Amino acid sequence: MAETSKLLSEFQQATDLDLCLYSVKEEKIIESYTRPLAVLPKKHLLRDLAKEQDSQVQLKQEKYLSLLAAFPWKENLVVAWSTSYSLKGKGNYDRQVPLLSVERFRHLLFCLYWLLYQKEPVFRENIGQIATGDNLGLAMSDKRPSLAGYLAEEKIMADVRQGDLEKYNQDFRDFVQVGNFGRFNPTSLRSKKNIAIAATTLYTRAAIGGGLSIPEAYQVSDEIIKGIESDVQISNLYEYTRAIGEIFINRLCQQKRQAVSPLVYRAQQYVNEHLNPPPDLAEIAGQLHVSQSYLQHIFKEETGQGVKNYIDQQRLLKAKQLLRFSSDSVTDLAQQLGYSSPSQFSQFFKRLTGQSPQQFRKQADQKENTGR
Repeated sequence: MAETSKLLSEFQQATDLDLCLYSVKEEKIIESYTRPLAVLPKKHLLRDLAKEQDSQVQLKQEKYLSLLAAFPWKENLVVAWSTSYSLKGKGNYDRQVPLLSVERFRHLLFCLYWLLYQKEPVFRENIGQIATGDNLGLAMSDKRPSLAGYLAEEKIMADVRQGDLEKYNQDFRDFVQVGNFGRFNPTSLRSKKNIAIAATTLYTRAAIGGGLSIPEAYQVSDEIIKGIESDVQISNLYEYTRAIGEIFINRLCQQKRQAVSPLVYRAQQYVNEHLNPPPDLAEIAGQLHVSQSYLQHIFKEETGQGVKNYIDQQRLLKAKQLLRFSSDSVTDLAQQLGYSSPSQFSQFFKRLTGQSPQQFRKQADQKENTGR
């Protein structure tokens, strides 16, 4: 096992292919070998791969995101995937292009299989009709602007402002389906660069709106645009523009971490991740292993507001996003947000905004319909 772990770790570092060992019996990942920004495959995907395992190398494509492959090794499953960050932000701006093509992904799997088994693999592919590389551009180029596309774009920009990378990646998948990506020539590098530069401008404004300092936001923007202009290939415009947004989110989160102590930042993160039901001061202090009085004191000293006020702000922000970007009833939203009743939710919302949830939603709809 130790020898296998060493081989997989060294292979990952040499190729930037993300890997993990999955226990079929225990239905869990027992070891992973990934880049810092890589996202692990969803549990249901791993279970599906395990059900289909045989001596062949399964090669699939997870819709809108990754190439995925698996083959058995002893009692486990070796899983490889390519989330393929063409650009990445690990505190400092970095780049990595072009994205892995299906052909290169297959070649890397061939090498990995040979290292483990000393024989050639047999591939069982299920790429299907899902577009890869420049073919994604063909699917996008005929889309016309729509209200749904505008709302999808607003959604991902709201995620950037909030610095929520996980939600941003989820919402970007919806944007791929309905977003107003702009009409472009899928075979023209210049056309793709223009789309990427326009996206960078939108991300810059969103990050500033979320609190990223103006000088730093424009510095990052300038660096990205210079890189875009120097690129000789943009294989996947979806992933290319998604990763630009990720850079801004990481920079925004880094600035927020630097603005407060680690304790306060961890408290904020805990609140953001546990809004339904919302935690109280005692729960947060217990999770951070400090007294309630100390947490309240340092939180207010560094942020200018108490813990409860911060919780209320985050619940209000979540409520506004759901009212704007979902068609769920106020009753359903109250339940999703952890309120005991719709009336309690309405009272909370009106106390902080001066409007009822229904009034807020109606006003937002009017602005979107009139383009204001």
